[in-house]
Amino acid sequence: IRSRDGLDLHGYLTLPVGLPANNLPMVLLVHGGPWTRDGWMFTPPVQLLANRGYAVLQVNFRGSAGFGKAFTKAAVGEFAGKMHDDLIDSVDWAVEQGYADPKRIAIFGGSYGGYATLVGITFTPDVFAAAVDYVGISDLSNFMRTLPEIARPHLANNWHLFVGDPDDPDQLADMLSRSPITKVDQIRTPLL
Repeated sequence: IRSRDGLDLHGYLTLPVGLPANNLPMVLLVHGGPWTRDGWMFTPPVQLLANRGYAVLQVNFRGSAGFGKAFTKAAVGEFAGKMHDDLIDSVDWAVEQGYADPKRIAIFGGSYGGYATLVGITFTPDVFAAAVDYVGISDLSNFMRTLPEIARPHLANNWHLFVGDPDDPDQLADMLSRSPITKVDQIRTPLL
């Protein structure tokens, strides 16, 4: 899938067996991390959803591991920005190809995927008909401030670089602008 700014995005579309592969209800399943990736393997939630008649789209958005350093670094400063655009571009691709019914698209994810779910229904509330957030981050600054001491050394290497430092007022303002908690009034999508 080609992103709007020209990146090649790799992903997986799982289709239900025995149904025509067009105009299906679809679940965008967003992986956690975000510095992990989806792969072609047995994934129980994907198989469960496909068994129930859903198309399932998993996309390795910018920042996902395994696609080179430049692809990972393309996510710096892009939480709720181009990382989210990659997900929306992937949904648009599935609709344009005729696989997905644009009125029956859900978003589901855990950890970073949960954050992406919350971003999806607050920043682009008209795209998704349903949403499932599992342990998603709703407030980036609060998340970073409340991490246990054992996890804090990792902040400088990834979260401070990619998201910002909540102790810097300018970066805090940016973090809040990328936090779904500041846009809860935009939610119109049923959320679990």
